[in-house]
Amino acid sequence: MGFFDDLKEKLTEGTKVASVKAKEVADKAKEEATVAKLKAQIATENSKIKKIYTEIGEAYVAAHKDDEEAEFAEKLCAIKEIEDAVAALNKEINSVRESASAAREAKAALADAEKEGSVQEESEDEELAEEPIEFEEE
Repeated sequence: MGFFDDLKEKLTEGTKVASVKAKEVADKAKEEATVAKLKAQIATENSKIKKIYTEIGEAYVAAHKDDEEAEFAEKLCAIKEIEDAVAALNKEINSVRESASAAREAKAALADAEKEGSVQEESEDEELAEEPIEFEEE
């Protein structure tokens, strides 16, 4: 019976070790889940800070955009240049849209004119078909 007692003891010991390892894994998973949740909260709070920095920056630019002696004159000038470039690009977008719209309108008008022309041609063909054809008798 020594073999079965030894096997039973080893299985019991293995079960205890597996149970301890499973608990360690579960504890580690719980720890990581808690850490991940806290990191997400930190990211949310940092996002709020960045939003406030942006608002401060926008307010500063609005208040000091014309100051030549300002501490950030170079940055303010760069912002102005970028805003001008964006405005020029927006004008170009409008120009492209207007040109495309005019081209579409011209194409539609041409298609309408061609339709009217083909309708008139069909009318002329119908008129010719309605006229009796006279044949000379021999």
